Amino acid sequence: MLLILILVSALNLAISWWNCRTVGQIWDEARYVGGTMRLLAWAGAIEATLGFSSVLLLLVTLYFYANGQLPQEYLDAVSSLWYLLIIIPAMGSAVVITVHSLENAWRERNFSNIAVAAWNAFATAQRLERATHAMPAAFERVTKLFQGKDDRKAALVVLIVLIALTGGALITWKLIRHYAQQARGPQLPEEAPQPQAIAPAAPAQPLQPVPATGAARSSI
Repeated sequence: MLLILILVSALNLAISWWNCRTVGQIWDEARYVGGTMRLLAWAGAIEATLGFSSVLLLLVTLYFYANGQLPQEYLDAVSSLWYLLIIIPAMGSAVVITVHSLENAWRERNFSNIAVAAWNAFATAQRLERATHAMPAAFERVTKLFQGKDDRKAALVVLIVLIALTGGALITWKLIRHYAQQARGPQLPEEAPQPQAIAPAAPAQPLQPVPATGAARSSI
């Protein structure tokens, strides 16, 4: 079980990093062009945030559990609260990315585009199917958490989820800015104040929805 968690977390980290790189390469152009490109860039940023936050959630939860501050009966509440907060943006971003990859596969029918589109379609369908079963159970566990008598443990659960989500967002934003700066290339000091036309970014690599994490029962 531990090996599976490690492998899934490593996969989530790799895909999230890849999405940050891809989004960073088109970030400036997406802001300038707007429309579908900007929507796709935000979808990739959301997917990266979810991937990083799922790994942080696992690490922070294990830390408090190992220190005896979080009893075992609260572990499901942590994953359930995180799940309820991310499932709507997770489904939206997955649909956007999948539709885009299917369009790419239809226009350029090569193995790479078809493989990416097939994976994205599978991951999105799996996410939607799991949501229909996981959301009611997750909502029930979160309701019991806040109706319980131990307010300190409930506050700790909320804190863990906030740390994971905030940390995931900060890591994503930092990496996107890093790769966006790389895409711009070096600028001479005297050229910086002059408005420059945005050159086409490097060819965007396909974004991918983050796969289901094994960090908890209620996974994406």
